[in-house]
Amino acid sequence: MLATSALQCIVAQRLARRLCNRCKVEAKVRPDVLARLGWTDADQQMADGPFFSAVGCSACGGSGYVGRFAMYEVMPVTDKVADAITEWAPPAEIEAIAVKEGMSTLMRDGLLKAAAGLTTLEELHRVAS
Repeated sequence: MLATSALQCIVAQRLARRLCNRCKVEAKVRPDVLARLGWTDADQQMADGPFFSAVGCSACGGSGYVGRFAMYEVMPVTDKVADAITEWAPPAEIEAIAVKEGMSTLMRDGLLKAAAGLTTLEELHRVAS
């Protein structure tokens, strides 16, 4: 009980490789692949642009990536989340409650950043799975 009263939010972070702007190419992504990752129609409307693939060039040393960026999962500790933690609910149950309460998952943040052209779905899968 004491820990939940002191918590305001819990943050998870992963570093993902940033696509090289010189050689990235637009990628066709099947809707069923996006749906399996949790992509929704609302996400499509928020997306900045198409998804991309890494190619490789002399600027990125042939990897298709230059640098890194952070992806975040932010879980506000609402009253319902705090109650679930206090009652020793299973992690999956706590996560489900937190998502209903507005938590942004690591996968969702990564999908939106991939749609903004920062990385590939392959890199997202490597980092967030």
